[in-house]
Amino acid sequence: MKTCTKCNENKEFSYFGKAKLGKDGLRSICRKCHNTETTKRNRENPEKATAYGRKYRDEKKEKISLQRAVHTLENKERLSLYGAEYRKENPGKVNANTAKYKAAKIQATPPWLTEDHFKEMQAIYIEAVRLTKETGIPHEVDHIVPLRGKEVRGLHVPWNLQILTEEENRKKSRKLI
Repeated sequence: MKTCTKCNENKEFSYFGKAKLGKDGLRSICRKCHNTETTKRNRENPEKATAYGRKYRDEKKEKISLQRAVHTLENKERLSLYGAEYRKENPGKVNANTAKYKAAKIQATPPWLTEDHFKEMQAIYIEAVRLTKETGIPHEVDHIVPLRGKEVRGLHVPWNLQILTEEENRKKSRKLI
């Protein structure tokens, strides 16, 4: 048993983090008190916390990469189930992210778009999924000015999106109407 110097509670050794310089190899304050102090310090100075985190990640890139790879291998089935469940529960978000990826791939997403613009686009994709569920008629998000049209190329921006039925979207294809 060991007494925390912060909360003065007597706790088992497992409640204390490791410390190389500690007499017994453990911190003088318990994990709960340490976490409370760290959270408070990070909230008071978020820039310093961000810089520290960035520096740590830069210095430990290989270690972090290895940990992630091991975690992915050890939890492959669980992560796969989680991903499938997320895609099933959030089809609008998944569709928006897929479209964003495809648009970026063909350089149709301008770099000056804000996070609010991406949220607007996500809302349009979510609305298309809602309409499909509500009416039973498949709805899709279409670019008014096609991203890869023959005469003109549009941008992947909120004001260039519209919701059409699947049938209308197939008829329109890559045409500017």
